[in-house]
Amino acid sequence: MHNGITQSDKTQQGFALVSTIWISGLLTVATLAFLALASSQSLWTRNRLDLVSVQMAADGMAELIAYRAAATSDVNRMAMTRCAWSPSIMVDAAIQDQGGLIDINTASPELILALLRGLTESQTQASRLQALMLDFRDADSISQNGSSEPQTYPGLTFGPKNAPFETVLELDQIPGLSPSLFQSLQLLTTVHSQQQGFDASRAPAKLIAVLTDSGMTEAQRSNFNTPSPLRIFRVDALARSKNGAAYWRSALIDLTRQPEKPFVILSWQRLNQIDTAAPLIIGENLPACFSE
Repeated sequence: MHNGITQSDKTQQGFALVSTIWISGLLTVATLAFLALASSQSLWTRNRLDLVSVQMAADGMAELIAYRAAATSDVNRMAMTRCAWSPSIMVDAAIQDQGGLIDINTASPELILALLRGLTESQTQASRLQALMLDFRDADSISQNGSSEPQTYPGLTFGPKNAPFETVLELDQIPGLSPSLFQSLQLLTTVHSQQQGFDASRAPAKLIAVLTDSGMTEAQRSNFNTPSPLRIFRVDALARSKNGAAYWRSALIDLTRQPEKPFVILSWQRLNQIDTAAPLIIGENLPACFSE
């Protein structure tokens, strides 16, 4: 006698058990994969929300500074500001009068040479770059030494523009201009003051230091002093969160000071040179961005 379970039945039961284990394992893997995906999606969502939050803070702060600048008669008193946009977001903001910078389209050759002399390692290099900048912005095809300007720069497919710089970013078309020098010039020059000189009372400390390093005395610097029209300003706002997200907005504004439109935004850029290596600590005593 036997218990009624044949060898075939045992085989089928074995297959069923193996199938059950396999399906169970497959479901476990699928569940783990789903949880990992959900976790990843959740992290991506949090990071995305963080980035959107700091972008809104930077954009909002840039416009807030613009409104405040249009409402005051002494924009120069608006020094760099650090404030709490929210309990988790801090903003650094600054405003720079373009009349306190050197206009690369209208500045005198002597002032441009002094600027380059203070930023470069030799008089020869400064003179060469000055000549290239002057040739780039003038309308003729005659170089500063009296010869014909090149049709193309060495190793490049273009030559001098023979027209005014539209933006300081066009300085990167000057051959031989190093990346570090290009970055320095971006902070110290403009195309919006339309002055031969600059307003030293509204210039950044870095510009005064560079001109001093060039050998220019205070008396000589006064020869280039030109009162600012107090019209065009650059506003920078860098927002950072406790979670490490960062966003840097730079806006060029024209203070029209009209009741219906106190300012006009001439350009609206996102900048990328952000150092977020240091941990962000928002102190309890940090003023709120909306307080006066």
